[in-house]
Amino acid sequence: MNRKLIIVGATAILAFGATYVFMTNAQNAAPARLMVQASPRIDVEQVLVANQDLPMGTVVSEGSAIWQTWPKAAISEFMITKSDKADAMEDVTGSMARVAFIRGGGGAPAASSPSLSGEGTLLSR
Repeated sequence: MNRKLIIVGATAILAFGATYVFMTNAQNAAPARLMVQASPRIDVEQVLVANQDLPMGTVVSEGSAIWQTWPKAAISEFMITKSDKADAMEDVTGSMARVAFIRGGGGAPAASSPSLSGEGTLLSR
């Protein structure tokens, strides 16, 4: 019986020692290095968009429109950009929306003349 007890005790001590060595080395191992690549640069432009929902016929007040960053590849010729018309914010203030605009450009950004009437009257399409 003593021989069996000595073998079981020695096996337990060896298992404990091996586990201790393994865990100590695992904690001291250098962490894996992650390769991070920079994402490609996207050219952007400032586009005039509605700051709040503007139903058709709404007079655009100050603060109703803001400049929002937009990818240049997605800009159409009808969008109002800051580089083309930096004073567009003042031009659209007091205009009447001929079509509905959804806040933040969710539907479409503010477009040039077909969408806004400068005279404060609703124009037909």
